[in-house]
Amino acid sequence: MTTGASWTITASPTTVVVHPGESAAVRFTVTNNTTAPPQRHGTIAVLPSPGTDSWFDIDQDTRTFTPGGSSDFTVTVRPAPTGTTGTYPFSCLVYDTDHPTVDTTVQSSPVTVTFAPMPWAITASTSVVRLADTILPRGEIGFQVSGPVGSQVKVRVRPIDGPPADARWFTMPFLPQTIGDSGTAAFDVPVRSPNPLGSVVPRTTFVGDLVEMMGDAPLFRASSGTFRIEFEPDPHPL
Repeated sequence: MTTGASWTITASPTTVVVHPGESAAVRFTVTNNTTAPPQRHGTIAVLPSPGTDSWFDIDQDTRTFTPGGSSDFTVTVRPAPTGTTGTYPFSCLVYDTDHPTVDTTVQSSPVTVTFAPMPWAITASTSVVRLADTILPRGEIGFQVSGPVGSQVKVRVRPIDGPPADARWFTMPFLPQTIGDSGTAAFDVPVRSPNPLGSVVPRTTFVGDLVEMMGDAPLFRASSGTFRIEFEPDPHPL
C-alpha cells in the first residue's frame, strides 16, 4: 500500500505467474484522501518494465471519487506469446485527472510478473476408448499437451498393467509436433485391432506419455491419466 496526501493505492496480488497464451488480473484499490471538492476524477496509468508496454490493459482508467471514496481498477497482464521468459515488475500511478501535477500523483508499490514457460503436461480426451464390436473395430483418442514454446514433442501410449504388445492397438504419429505460441499442441491417435482378423480387446490400463525430442534421446516429460479400451455392441449387425 502506498499513501500520499491525495491518494492511497494498493495492489492485490503483488506477484503473478503467467504462461504463454494466458493472462492474469491485478486489482488496484484507489482511495481519495481529500475532503473536497464533492467530486474528483482520478486516473491510473501503468509504469511497465522496458519492452512490456503492450502487455497491460486497464478496465476504465478514469473514475469519479467522492471525498474518502474508493474504487477498484483491474489491470490485465497478458504477455506477448513470443516474449522472453523472466521477471518483469510494474507499478501504477494514480493522479488527479483535472490537475495532473506532481503533488497529486502517487505511485503504487511494485507488482512482480513472472513470465514462465508453459509447464509440461498431457491430458487424454477420454478415460474409455469405445470401439464398435465389428470385424474391423476402430476408434480414436486425443491428447492435449503443453510445454515450452518451440519444443519438439511426441506422444506414446504405454500399458501399465498388461504386456507391451497391447500398445500396438494405438497407431502413433510418426512425426513430432512443435509446441506453438499458445504453449500447447494436440495429437489424434487412431485405435484399432493390430490383427486384421480381429483381436480380443485388451483388458489393459494405458497412459499417454509426453516426450521431448532432443536429438536421438527422447526425454520423458509427463504422463496422462489412465484410460482403457472397451467394445460396444455393433449397432448394425449382419
